[in-house]
Amino acid sequence: MDIEEFLRSLNKLKEFKYRVISENANDLIIVFNKNYEIEHANENVIRRYFDFSLDELKTFRTKIIHPDDRENAINFLKKIFSKGESKLDLRVKIKNKHYLWVEAKGKRYIEDGDKKALIIARDITERRDAEEKLRKTNNVLKLLKDLFTHDINTILQNIYLSINLLQNNLIDIDNFSLNNNDKIKMLINTIKAQTTRGNKLLSDVRKLSSFENIQFSSKRTEIIELIKNAKDFVINSFPDRKIKIDIQGDKDKINSKGNELLVDVFENILINGIHHNDNDLVEITIKVSEQNNYIKLEFLDNGIGIPDKMKEQIFSPDIEHQKESMLGLGIGLSLVKKIIEKLEGTITVEDRINGDHTRGSNFIIEIAKFSNN
Repeated sequence: MDIEEFLRSLNKLKEFKYRVISENANDLIIVFNKNYEIEHANENVIRRYFDFSLDELKTFRTKIIHPDDRENAINFLKKIFSKGESKLDLRVKIKNKHYLWVEAKGKRYIEDGDKKALIIARDITERRDAEEKLRKTNNVLKLLKDLFTHDINTILQNIYLSINLLQNNLIDIDNFSLNNNDKIKMLINTIKAQTTRGNKLLSDVRKLSSFENIQFSSKRTEIIELIKNAKDFVINSFPDRKIKIDIQGDKDKINSKGNELLVDVFENILINGIHHNDNDLVEITIKVSEQNNYIKLEFLDNGIGIPDKMKEQIFSPDIEHQKESMLGLGIGLSLVKKIIEKLEGTITVEDRINGDHTRGSNFIIEIAKFSNN
């Protein structure tokens, strides 16, 4: 109901007809006097949303307003009387103890010589939820752009450096030797590896940016086989690094609740353990064990580790809190988190050696066992 239209009707109608209109309106209609007391409200709407009557609303009206919005609500009412009109979005507590977003529009009017405030409030929860979802999506896209720019620049710089070195080795073809040949092969392998890394980055960005729209289903998934596939991919992606990946499991085959996206989880954790590792030999141990109703996976590496502050940020639900850690660790871990969440599992990170983050990390994943029930 439009507030101007309601006021025009109010001026023409007597109290009885006014109540008939307000009681049949879908929006909440409240009239305040100059002492900020409620004179009228449509009780049918009050009872629809709240657990109390109009008389009770008059007694504890501010208690239904979200604590963070109460001061704004008071100023909103004051502004109606001082300026003639005002508008406010605020949260009010409804029957199920949840908060509902409402848009309140108020206008001052004169009745029998006294100033009064007419407020019409309507439910805008769906709109606010959509706006919040859009805001978060925009934040994710901006973060992805920053991360992609950061990571792709590193890849291109590595390729550019390898090409320059390759050109330098090919300039003096007369002095070409087997030693040069080995170096050229190494540089070509580096270019291939960086290209693979770039393709992996593009794949992760594509999956992460459209993750909410992916049809996600879980099925019986053989964990050890996926880990072996991830191990082979990662070792082939880093031909210039010495890598030892040891898989330790209770059984040769262990089934979990999951799908093929779990291989992205394993690849990205392994890649993280290699990227952030200054040792001549990269050592990663993967422990897989069956617990009562879930499967526990531990990825222990001998890399540079993750400081405690960054540990807290990596898997924060707030995308802004993730930015610093993700710029350091890349897009992959954000994709890991989303996949594990979709599988209703958990992921945490600890020090490989308790109390000393500089000696490597331990990524711990817990996912449900597959059940036929």
